[in-house]
Amino acid sequence: MSVLDLWAAAQADMSALGRGLPADEADAPVPACPVWTVRDVFAHQAGVASDILGGRLEGVTTDPWTQRQVEERAGRTLAEILEEWDADAPRLIEAMAPLGDAVDPRMVIDVWTHDQDVRGAVGRPGQRNGERAEWVGDRFRDHLAEEVERAELAPLVVDFGDRPVAGGSVAVSRFEFCRALVGRRSLDQIRRWTWTVDDPEPYVGLIPVFTARADALIEPEAP
Repeated sequence: MSVLDLWAAAQADMSALGRGLPADEADAPVPACPVWTVRDVFAHQAGVASDILGGRLEGVTTDPWTQRQVEERAGRTLAEILEEWDADAPRLIEAMAPLGDAVDPRMVIDVWTHDQDVRGAVGRPGQRNGERAEWVGDRFRDHLAEEVERAELAPLVVDFGDRPVAGGSVAVSRFEFCRALVGRRSLDQIRRWTWTVDDPEPYVGLIPVFTARADALIEPEAP
């Protein structure tokens, strides 16, 4: 699947999750995004689509950019936010289709990440396996390999149990690995993975793409 196809499927699934939530869960706090509620996370996603369509990309991905998206939708219900997002999604897909393989992969990573943030907040784990999760995991595994090489460390195999392992490695589930790279795990949690290198510490700090949490985040186990 293309990046745009993956995003379209992720958007549809996350929207369906939101539409299936009881009204009181819209205001549930999101431990993975401590300053946001469930509704705020969906407001951010709707805001991303709206801002891309509107060309409002100054400061893209920064905290002020995302917070503005949330604040602009502060008076709306979750249902209203989902109506906006669902209406903009096909327009965004049509607008970005000519880019082909040049579509920014962060679109998929962002919606998968925030889908997991909401799922963790409302106790509905899911979407941890399958093509989308595998795609995100592979992008992050490649990213870490580049960071390890840039740091002039010995190669490290990230072992999801899906390929032969030789040399130094770290064994961890794909889900935990991805959540750590997007800043949803603490450095201490990363240290507790199964490492075979003599000194994991130089690698631990390379794992988070975003700042690691100061405290541990424990999310619901998948059934």
